[in-house]
Order: sequence, then structure tokens, then C-alpha cells
Amino acid sequence: MDADGRLSCEEFVLALHLCDLARAGETLPPTLPPNLVPPTLRRARNNSLSATSDQGDPMAGLSQVTFEDKRKENFEKGQAELDRRRKALLEIQKKEQEERERKEREEREKQEKIRLEQERKRQEEFERQVERQKEIEKAKEEERKRVQEQREAARREMERQRQLEWEKQRNQELQNQRQKQQEFVLSLKAKSQALSIELSQKEEKVKELSCQISETRCGVTSVKSVIDGMRATRDQNLAEYNKLKALLKQRNQQVVALSQQKAKLEAQGKLQGKDSAEEKADVLAFNNKTIVVKNLKDKLADLDEQK
Repeated sequence: MDADGRLSCEEFVLALHLCDLARAGETLPPTLPPNLVPPTLRRARNNSLSATSDQGDPMAGLSQVTFEDKRKENFEKGQAELDRRRKALLEIQKKEQEERERKEREEREKQEKIRLEQERKRQEEFERQVERQKEIEKAKEEERKRVQEQREAARREMERQRQLEWEKQRNQELQNQRQKQQEFVLSLKAKSQALSIELSQKEEKVKELSCQISETRCGVTSVKSVIDGMRATRDQNLAEYNKLKALLKQRNQQVVALSQQKAKLEAQGKLQGKDSAEEKADVLAFNNKTIVVKNLKDKLADLDEQK
């Protein structure tokens, strides 16, 4: 309407209204009715019309009040229409916004559903993999347990065989030990019998010794008196011993002297050729004295024993 190529807000609302009329099937007027002219354009047209009226028709001022009231009424109607259109536009924008939000929400829900479905599938696949892994682990564990059970069974069998062998050896050892103990018991019984016999013999011997001790005690008194007599004899023998000892010493000295003399005579006899009769007499005298000395020594030895 202003031919500037751009729509103002009022012109845009008017254009939407005309579009609604056309969609409703109404015929659009060839010229815009005054009630549809926007208020700003209406005031411009009124000014131009007033100027034309002032120049062309002097009587136009008579109806100025009525026209102004009509214009005001049309303005109010147009303003109400604008408000209605604005509200309708806002409602349309609201519905479009809600539709966009609904579509966005549905799209989000769809994407979320797709994501959840994919997540569910991934989770199911993961669970299947986990289940397969568990089955594999279970099979491995069962195989390990089976191998372990076989090893354990083999170990128990070996242990049982060792136990049987040990028990067999132990029984043999116990039998040998029992046999040795029986032999030892028999030997102890034999020793006990021998000791019993020996004890009886010892007891008999003790009895005999007791009798002998009693007899000895009886004889001790008589022996004591004999010893007293022997002491007197010993004193006499001691005096005789000392006497014989002195005599033996003297005889020894004589024997030594005779030995020296014999040696000297033998030396002289070899040198001077002395006759054998004299030598024999000297030797005989020496031998006699030697015998006397030996007898004295034996007697001294007897006296020493008697001490």
C-alpha cells in the first residue's frame, strides 16, 4: 500500500487476514475497504482527503464530525481485528512452537528409543559374551577340577599303596619285634630260672658262710690268744733277726773280702801256676760261706714274713 516493498507489522497482519479470507473461499475486494486500512495509513488518507475536500467542496465541513466518528469506529474495529489477528498469530506461533517441541520431543524420544534399543542390544550382546565367557570359564574350571580330581585320586591311590606298604612293613617289623620280644622273654625266663637256681645256691652258700663265720668267730678268740703268744715269739724273732742281720752284714763283708781274695788268688794262680788242691780248698771255703749267707738270707725272709 505504501509501495516501499517492505511490510510493516500492520501490513503483515492485514496480509495474513486477506490470506485467511482467500483460504475461507471469500472473494477479495478489488480495492481495500476503509475498515481494513491500517490506522497509520488511514490517517494519511484522511489528511489527503481533507485537503482535497477543502479545495473542492466548501460544504464538506458540515459532515466532518460524522466522518471522524466513523473513522474512529473503524479504527477501533481495525485495532480489535489487529488484536485478534495478533492473538491468532501468537496462537499459531504457539501451536507451531508446541508442534516443533512435540516433534523434537518425539525425535528425542525416537532417538532415545533407538539409543536404548542399541544399548539393550549391546547389553544383550555383552551379556551373551559374558555368558559365553562364563560357560568357557566354567568348562575350563570343570576340566581343571576333573584333572585335579584325577590327580587327587592318583595321589590318594599312591598314598593308599604307600600306606599299605608301610602297614605291611610295620606289621612285619612288629612280628619280628614280637618274635624278638618272645625270644627275649624266653631268655629272661631262662635267666630268671638260672638266677633262681643261683640265688638258691647263694643262699646255701650264705648259710654255709654264716656257719663258717660263726665258727670263725668262735676260733677268733683262740686265735687271739695264739696271736698274743706269737707276739712274744715275734719279739724274740725280731731280736734274733737283728742279730742275724748284723751277722749277715758281717758275712757279706766277709764274702766280699773272700771274693776279692778269690779273684786275687785266681790272678796269682794264673801267673804263678799254683796247684789245684789249694785252689779247690779256697773255693770250697768260699762256697761254704756263700751257703751260710744264703741260709741267713732265707731265715731273714722268713722272719720278715712272720712280722
